[in-house]
Amino acid sequence: MRDEHQTPLSRRGFLRLGAGVGLGLSASAFAGPLGSALAGGAAAAAGGGASAATAKAVILVFLAGGPSHLETFDPKPGRPTGGPTRAIDTSIRGVKIAEHLPRIAEQAHRATIIRSLHSREADHERATYFTHTGYLPQETVTHPSLGAIVSAASAEPGKRPGDANGELALPPFVSVGETFAAAQPGFLGVEHAPLVVPNLDEPSDGFALPYQLRRDGGRRFRERLELLKRMDDRFGERVDPKPVADAGRIRDRTARLLGDRAVEAFDLEREGEAAFEAYGESEIGRGCLLARRLVEAGVRFVEVVVEGWDTHENNFEECAERCRQLDPAIAQLLVDLDERDLLESTTVLCMGEFGRTPNINREDGRDHWSRAFSGLVAGGGFARGRVVGATDENGAKITERPVGIPDLLATLYDRLGLDPDESSISAKGRPIKRLEGGEVVRELLA
Repeated sequence: MRDEHQTPLSRRGFLRLGAGVGLGLSASAFAGPLGSALAGGAAAAAGGGASAATAKAVILVFLAGGPSHLETFDPKPGRPTGGPTRAIDTSIRGVKIAEHLPRIAEQAHRATIIRSLHSREADHERATYFTHTGYLPQETVTHPSLGAIVSAASAEPGKRPGDANGELALPPFVSVGETFAAAQPGFLGVEHAPLVVPNLDEPSDGFALPYQLRRDGGRRFRERLELLKRMDDRFGERVDPKPVADAGRIRDRTARLLGDRAVEAFDLEREGEAAFEAYGESEIGRGCLLARRLVEAGVRFVEVVVEGWDTHENNFEECAERCRQLDPAIAQLLVDLDERDLLESTTVLCMGEFGRTPNINREDGRDHWSRAFSGLVAGGGFARGRVVGATDENGAKITERPVGIPDLLATLYDRLGLDPDESSISAKGRPIKRLEGGEVVRELLA
């Protein structure tokens, strides 16, 4: 395999890992699975709350920048708005998607394509916040993201299957790649922040760094953490102790993670060359492979961020290149989960914050468009081999079954067995629901 993986961790790699693990590790690292929290959701269903849980885990592949629906899941060949993008057949009878996604086309029968997503938000920051929380940004409150809510629902301690000690150090929420402020815990607190695993400069490094740090037993790292603890304790005596205590919880969980065998889930080297080739030699390929391994290890929510979809210029070449990387990663993720009997309990959602304009601008690009865009969802109780919604002949307007972002999130909560109307108390003492508005989209469900 790759000899580079056997070399000592570089100084830059260590610093990047420290930023990712140290600042992003949730204090819910001790948490067990959704377990009794979801059982409570199922009980609520009997009384009219959330439905019985179908999904135990979620993998969100977020296409940051807003992918063009006309170059992905809703092509319009032959129309002035369609550009040069051709359409190809999929494994769903009569359904075509863009030519740049041939492997996803082959696996379309394992998923549902949504062609009628819509939102009022066409600004990157606001739309990213909206798609992650179901709320519009507000000055007085920061809402928790979907991953943080799943983390909070996972906080009931319990044993994970296959673990002799009953505890693994992996947190319920992991974010792979660049992480948005919108993917943070909000008023739920630092204990539900994601473990951030940054992409590295060298593709061959993958995401094995936490495992590499253990090769000396973590002795030097633990010594440094102990020194930091003493310094923090002294500092906390002179300032507000709460943020110091929060930092201490993150520090302790970091040490626990680096000393636990669960960190082996990050060691992609165990997969072999065939897996790297199947997922594709790219950041998204490694990210989706890592997501599968983390779900297998018991992580409940993994977000994989894929940047580069803001194609105001050179849209067609840029989309073709992005899709060449996305295509094998998503297709192989669906195949692997299905063949491991994990797809029925794991929801895979692939989408961006909005779509792109049907009209092509002077720079051969497409601008922001939130009135109609597409996504793909699979597993976890969602239907297979189905298309929900449609747009007009130009890809500009929704003509069948609109699906708003709150509707999509409400449906996902339904599959997780979580009641959208359940409230948490914000830092200001206000009860705030998991989701305001939104209805379950029954057409999406198996």
